[in-house]
Amino acid sequence: MLAEWLSQIESEIAPETSKTYQGYCSNHFLPFFESADRITVSSAEDYSRMRLRAVTRSTVAKELSALRNFLNWAERRHEIDEAPIVRNPPKRSTGTAFKGGKRDKVRVSLTSEQAEAIIDFLPDRTPVAGHPIKALFTVIWDTSLRIGTMWRLEVPKHYKRGDDVLRISQEIDKSRYARSVPLTPRARRVLDGICPQEGLIFRHFEYRRILVQAARKVLGTEHEAKHLSAHDFRHAALTHMAAVGSDLTAIGHVAGHKNATTTAVYVHNSEAAARRAVARRAGILDTKVDTVAGQAAENRPAVRPKFSESLGGPSWTRTRSQWIKKSDPRLAFPCETQGFREIGATRGVTERQETTPVPS
Repeated sequence: MLAEWLSQIESEIAPETSKTYQGYCSNHFLPFFESADRITVSSAEDYSRMRLRAVTRSTVAKELSALRNFLNWAERRHEIDEAPIVRNPPKRSTGTAFKGGKRDKVRVSLTSEQAEAIIDFLPDRTPVAGHPIKALFTVIWDTSLRIGTMWRLEVPKHYKRGDDVLRISQEIDKSRYARSVPLTPRARRVLDGICPQEGLIFRHFEYRRILVQAARKVLGTEHEAKHLSAHDFRHAALTHMAAVGSDLTAIGHVAGHKNATTTAVYVHNSEAAARRAVARRAGILDTKVDTVAGQAAENRPAVRPKFSESLGGPSWTRTRSQWIKKSDPRLAFPCETQGFREIGATRGVTERQETTPVPS
């Protein structure tokens, strides 16, 4: 039954995901459960506890997600009466970190300055085969695309000289997310300089040795340099987009994330970002807007609004569970006061009159 499920979903998922699911089924599901009717709520919990002794919680969650997909498929096909509820491990559980091998991956955090410096140290092409390694990492840094997607870009299907976007099709994207990714002027120049008349833009090659050599000149430790990968450039590019104030929906589109929670992983807390956010908000709230000229608030000197006593001060009215200011357009944010209305007095004195809150 597992083999039939894998064959039916093969066209719906990326090749890498299909290969991963095959490993789950042959290495874990079949040996543990033996048959579909032995998959129950309790046996799934036993499986989860058993796997937590060997791998991390995130790995177990991925395996259980595949198991749920299989059970839902079997229920729709009436192979089982009802799919049991398969819950992820508790969030407090950590599992066991894998020691050694390819899964012992170290994530290297890059700043934008470090990423640009490493690209500058890369040669234009690899010494022997002449692969355009600098162009590859320039486009990854400017677009945040996965290295697997870069290997599959073709002319003219995904790009042709003069285009200002990369047309990502489902079959070359890990998440099967077809979209257009805007290009920076630098990325366009790089692609125009290397793309052929037809065929693959970047052919698969081993880049790690040359990348590590360039990273040694920039990064502080040998440990970071030898673990640097193309995915670290993608992660750093998305983090940099978030740091400069890009919208999460825009970042998710560029990254190819169908779920906003995946994009949120790339947004990190930092004092520098907090200072920018506070300064940006202060610029909006403390700036007088010239409504006649239509000049943007951030382009004008910051001036705190002052109210003349002869005008009686501001007044507020309640509309649909919010206080809406109506006497002065310079403050366009709601008043959170509940149950009161501020009335401008004719003698320059501000009074507060209790009112009944309007139900929302």
